[in-house]
Amino acid sequence: MKHTETSPVAATVDAVRAPRHCVLLFHGVTVLVALVVLLPVALFPVTPGFSGKAVGVLLFIAVCAERVWAMYVRQGLGRVRDGAGRDWTAIAVGYAYPLTLGGAVAEFLLRQHAPPPGLFATGLAIYVAGVTWRYWAFHMLRHQWHVDVSDTEGERHLVREGPYRLMRHPLYFGACLEIVGIPLFLGAWGALLFGVLVFIPLEVARGYYEERFLRELFGADYRRYADDVWALFPLPFRPRRRP
Repeated sequence: MKHTETSPVAATVDAVRAPRHCVLLFHGVTVLVALVVLLPVALFPVTPGFSGKAVGVLLFIAVCAERVWAMYVRQGLGRVRDGAGRDWTAIAVGYAYPLTLGGAVAEFLLRQHAPPPGLFATGLAIYVAGVTWRYWAFHMLRHQWHVDVSDTEGERHLVREGPYRLMRHPLYFGACLEIVGIPLFLGAWGALLFGVLVFIPLEVARGYYEERFLRELFGADYRRYADDVWALFPLPFRPRRRP
């Protein structure tokens, strides 16, 4: 079921200006992403060859290309710039994600050893599941998705279909699967540890930060939704809260 309501926050979002240092930090994510994409290109010719090296690097570049398309091209660079620096969680996860990826590919090339086929297949399956889950959520949200979760302009409705029947934040759950799958298929244990200890907690915090705006938007409808559906994990039951 979908609910359409007008947001009291929407009228004021343009008036909120981010501090200059936050805007610079936000755009610094783009610089970091570019450096991470270039990292395997720089390391590839200076590291010894080993079985699986080319496949791992090509998959890594494909991962980076997909993420750049999803986060920048898909919604348009103009819309990305509009919310620059307003959402601290976008900055935090924006640094943690490419740092995990950069650490994973550097560890893969410097260790000079591909993971066993079973581990490679498991990691790749987890990554593909995360991307699939994320695009399913994109499809259900349509125009409502924005990197800046404080952006509440335009027509909004509470989506409860698709993956949103199972969890309130499937986009973030998908990203958490990705951040586990990528280091696994590269055999990068240090990057996996960083992703689990840094990226995933930040992504969980981002989900709960976003709920501040969702509760303002949808009021009692969202509170009922939160009573019915888990935040980040598709567990088979949800104990009802007492009124």
